[in-house]
Amino acid sequence: MKINLPKIFDYLFPNFTCVACGDEINVSRNSHICDDCFSQFCMPASVKVNADAKSGDTEKWYFRYSYAPFFYKEPLSNAIMNLKYACDGVVAEAFAPLLAKCFAGENIEYDMMIPVPLAKNRARQRGYNQAELLARELSKFIEVVVEAQFLVKTKNTIPQEDMTTEQRRENQKDAFEVVNRELIKGKKILLVDDVFTSGSTVNECARVLKRAGVKYVDVVVVARVGR
Repeated sequence: MKINLPKIFDYLFPNFTCVACGDEINVSRNSHICDDCFSQFCMPASVKVNADAKSGDTEKWYFRYSYAPFFYKEPLSNAIMNLKYACDGVVAEAFAPLLAKCFAGENIEYDMMIPVPLAKNRARQRGYNQAELLARELSKFIEVVVEAQFLVKTKNTIPQEDMTTEQRRENQKDAFEVVNRELIKGKKILLVDDVFTSGSTVNECARVLKRAGVKYVDVVVVARVGR
């Protein structure tokens, strides 16, 4: 019988900690996510949602489809908080293959991925953009180039945790701007962010991209808020 020494050493000497609960991982199906945590957020959200199919919603949607493999709830939300505020790039590495599964069986036709940008002051405070970390890790799986320079945030929006949907829309209104429009005109864009709550942020990004002449925009996030 052939002995698998790497697996034995992984079990005896764990070298990962779970990005959701912080416990050490011995043997797991998902590097950086323990089996217990993964079992609690493995129920998928509606992986692909047609924006035009949102019955009863009066908002105009500027993206075609949104992809989200999970719902936003604990313990997954702990991992996203680590990604967003603890500069934990390992979270992006852990979730990238799970994001890539959203496109299994899909005909991927994107010219580039664009991460939702941060305002300059927020980017300076944080030192990184979590959406860009996700996009760069995802690009290793779906082979779509990341272009973070074409979309910038020009308005210092305020935190949206306790806002209504209407307040979120107003908060994000005219917050983004396209740079070098001539270079993205007619392009097919995959917009990347961490969480889809009301959709106001990604919709405003999609609006200015469409106004700049891109052919279409799709959205992919780690988690969707809602049932």
